[in-house]
Amino acid sequence: MIKIELKRKINHEYFCGLKVFGHSNFARKGKDIVCAAVSTLVQTAYALFKTCVTSEIKQSDNGKCFEIEIENVADDDYEKIINYCDFLITGLFLIEKHYPDYVKIIILED
Repeated sequence: MIKIELKRKINHEYFCGLKVFGHSNFARKGKDIVCAAVSTLVQTAYALFKTCVTSEIKQSDNGKCFEIEIENVADDDYEKIINYCDFLITGLFLIEKHYPDYVKIIILED
């Protein structure tokens, strides 16, 4: 199962962290549409976040866990960050809705 942890600070309108780990096991590696969907969505969102050059966006990938951290959002980027987070979260929840045995989203609030 793919587990997705979304970290949200109570006073923010966007998430401040994302961790994706595991494998859906929907199909064998290379044929797994669930893994491909999650991976494509998360990587696309990260590419969008990187367009916010005045905010601090960190990414790490050790092959087992993909992480994004959003810190020090600049005023100029605030609306973009909210829209990109909404895009990503909407897509992830749709995947979880259609493949509940393969994807689990956990929301962690500070």
